[in-house]
Amino acid sequence: MKKFIKYKSELILGAIAIVLLVILIWISIWELGFLAENIGKAVNSGNSKDAGMNFDLNGAKQLDLKGLAE
Repeated sequence: MKKFIKYKSELILGAIAIVLLVILIWISIWELGFLAENIGKAVNSGNSKDAGMNFDLNGAKQLDLKGLAE
């Protein structure tokens, strides 16, 4: 076994490097897909018909915020 590792060390290290590179590429592609899906959900969530601008303007007029900035 030691002779095999000694003579084929470059082949073994190359194979390990290729396997790790493939794993890294696969994880990167998966992560980009996951990120794109979540960004798509976040962007589309504000465009739904249920989300509206329901400001209470009369309630805002009644607030006394003059001393808040001091």
